[in-house]
Amino acid sequence: MRLSLNDIPSSGRVVSFQVAPEALEGALSGCEGAKPQSELFAEVEISRTAGRGLVVKGRMGTTLTLTCARCLESHPYRVDREFQYHLVHPEAGLEGEVELKEDELDVAFFDGRVIDLGFAMTQELNLALPYRFLCSEGCKGLCPRCGKDLSRGCECGAEESSAPLSSLKSLVLNR
Repeated sequence: MRLSLNDIPSSGRVVSFQVAPEALEGALSGCEGAKPQSELFAEVEISRTAGRGLVVKGRMGTTLTLTCARCLESHPYRVDREFQYHLVHPEAGLEGEVELKEDELDVAFFDGRVIDLGFAMTQELNLALPYRFLCSEGCKGLCPRCGKDLSRGCECGAEESSAPLSSLKSLVLNR
């Protein structure tokens, strides 16, 4: 969703919108195993700051289907995220290299005419995803011999000997 700067009064503006799951697939194209399950809902408040800047803050939420990195099963994953950006016009007086302080790391630039909320939602959606999704911390993954889910049990016997150093269990040490 793109919003013209002319559509934002000096008192600010609140925008609510939804994005269909099909439209989210492009935003998730770099995230292997992630598929949108429901619409993305967003409510964004845009307010003007002194000078030519804007503050964009809001909340977004959706449900995705993510694939567990160990057992390869698909599971729902709820995204509910708050965000805030400070948008600055490139001509706002920043020249050359500037060292940013910690509270300035949420600053982004815009062309001074149009705000692309879709781009911000794509960024936030990708930041909300775990680096490595696990269905549970106790997920045992797949059997290296037969490929069954070890959390559900496996009868092939590979589970006992799957550890690379499992033969050391039989080693007898004289003390």
